[in-house]
Amino acid sequence: MEAAIDQVRAIAEGLGGFVEQLSSSGEPGHERANITMRVPQENFLTTLERIEDPGKVRSRNLGTEDVSEQFIDLEARLKSSLREEVSLLSLLERAGAVSSGPAKLPGTPGRPVHYLRFPVAAPD
Repeated sequence: MEAAIDQVRAIAEGLGGFVEQLSSSGEPGHERANITMRVPQENFLTTLERIEDPGKVRSRNLGTEDVSEQFIDLEARLKSSLREEVSLLSLLERAGAVSSGPAKLPGTPGRPVHYLRFPVAAPD
């Protein structure tokens, strides 16, 4: 069973997809696996043909999902994040140098304020 699962995973990955969910059960000789995978639309039929080789397919549940809205949402979030990065870089440049030790708050002697310093790359 493991060999068939590995073959199916390799088929999906080789065609630009991935295994989204996998469950297997049973005893040796009576094993079964349920695999959910996602592949690009243009490789769907090829994937289906190749999967039927490694194991005995007892049932199929084929479907499609339009992920256009998800893609557009992610694209908008990426653009927003890049704008925020530019804004933060600008703010960082205006802030000037930061001391190397912990800062002290006025009126609270001995209570340091800790901060993290990390590099930020400018957008392409």
